[in-house]
Amino acid sequence: FEQGGIKLAAAERGTVVALNSRMHELGSQFTQNLQQNTLKEISFHPEALSPLPAALIRSLKRSRTDPGKVTIPMLPSAVSTVMQWVSNATVRRQVYEASMCHPNIEVLKDLLYVREDLACALSFDNYLSISLRDRASTESPMNFLESLSKEVEQKAKQEVKILKTLKTEAEGAGSGGHIYPWDRSYYMAQAKAKTRSDGSSLCEYFSLSACVDGMGMLVKRLFGIDLLECEASENELWHSDVKKMQMRHETEGVLGYIYLDLYPRAGKYNHAAQFTIRCGREQGPGLDYQKPVVALVCNFTNVSGSHPVLLSHGEAETLFHEFGHACHSLLSRTKFQHLSGTRGPVDFVEIPSHLFEHFIWDHRVLSKFARSVYTGRALSQNEIDNFQRDSNMFSGMDIQQQILLSAFDLELHTKPYSSNWTQVYSDLFKTFSCITPADNVPWETTFGHVVGYGAGYYSYLYAKVIASEIWQALFRNDPTSRAAGDKLRSDFLMYGGSRDPKQLITSLVGQDMSVRSYLREAGILGDGEQHDKENRQRYKFLF
Repeated sequence: FEQGGIKLAAAERGTVVALNSRMHELGSQFTQNLQQNTLKEISFHPEALSPLPAALIRSLKRSRTDPGKVTIPMLPSAVSTVMQWVSNATVRRQVYEASMCHPNIEVLKDLLYVREDLACALSFDNYLSISLRDRASTESPMNFLESLSKEVEQKAKQEVKILKTLKTEAEGAGSGGHIYPWDRSYYMAQAKAKTRSDGSSLCEYFSLSACVDGMGMLVKRLFGIDLLECEASENELWHSDVKKMQMRHETEGVLGYIYLDLYPRAGKYNHAAQFTIRCGREQGPGLDYQKPVVALVCNFTNVSGSHPVLLSHGEAETLFHEFGHACHSLLSRTKFQHLSGTRGPVDFVEIPSHLFEHFIWDHRVLSKFARSVYTGRALSQNEIDNFQRDSNMFSGMDIQQQILLSAFDLELHTKPYSSNWTQVYSDLFKTFSCITPADNVPWETTFGHVVGYGAGYYSYLYAKVIASEIWQALFRNDPTSRAAGDKLRSDFLMYGGSRDPKQLITSLVGQDMSVRSYLREAGILGDGEQHDKENRQRYKFLF
């Protein structure tokens, strides 16, 4: 409300309303430009796309100007496929550069100017100051990022060394000894292929139906809640693929509803998300609590016929992530709807979703629902441990990438009048990444999170750190403990955004928080190091 100017005089409030409106317009334009950018195409001779499967290449459209070539659309999925699998570095570079969205150069500039004007109108130093006002984090975000960067740098350097070796083997000693953005995914995939650490070997254990059953098992054990499919009224569902589920507590009755919309279709939102359709709220004396309603949206490939839909481990993790958001929305009980569930500081509301990712890694949880669709065999503890180790193969570089994006987001909102954001990004790249930046490529034009996460992208890392602390405090010994689940619900999820996030976090894990758990889970900190007194103090920098 204060960001809307509620405390200002009428004329000043009008200015703030106009600036907020303009900010939303520019954000929409930025997003629309990204959508329009996917219609661009770049053409190649089929042989240049080796080793993509011939069937996939045949499915590509022919170039209208050169029938001997096929076109690659700038869809994120198509670009990602090229980056990950095409061996020709020139092709990868051309697709990478073509995927930039040049119309967003001016849109981003205008968006940052409007946000700065809004901060000025509300008497803040900059837009970052507005963003940080109600956040759960207490430390300077940049200090957090810089400190975390130091912790992961050594492992990231070792990982880049692996990629450089693979590149030299593939392209020869004359390849220059650099790993560029268009090399990163390709050589990571080559390294992971040797260990099958991409999760493809686990798909048979993660049928979509089993994962939904696993979600139901989890809330039953943690909270005493049944996740049940229920009948929808006529015209209630927007597509035949959508299922309506209810959360019913063993003593409290129905708590809310979830629509599962899990398969892709034309015109549908093409990422994963939880959307709040109706917030919960008190309706007045003698009236029932308004039950929250959410949609859990994903885009899992639905194979026709009788074959079960199989997910990679990463896709199963995404499903549980969004289910964490849904549980936050449905289990909160607040007086006002604008404080219900995920209506809170962005670094706070991402915590439950990251916490729920932990369950999909724990053998004690997986053994209860993740079984081979072919043999019925459950995953062994050893298989999960090996997969987690392999998945951390490039955790240093992955965390570096998130640090880089977070730092760039902070720079955007503290120095909005920079004349060259491409150069700013390149400079930060050299500071926070161990690979080589691309020269004069306006990557910032594709940074869609600048719209919804403006001055808050660091929250992704922050929430992962806090979620790791909560996991260690509540669920490490027993991931399906009813006592731990009830504590999570009563001391954290129940309040939505109506309580000070810092108080809710410390009610679960106390004051002695650090990044130890997160670094250990990422394979950066050894198990024994967590007990070292000197290190214990060292890793408290976050708080």
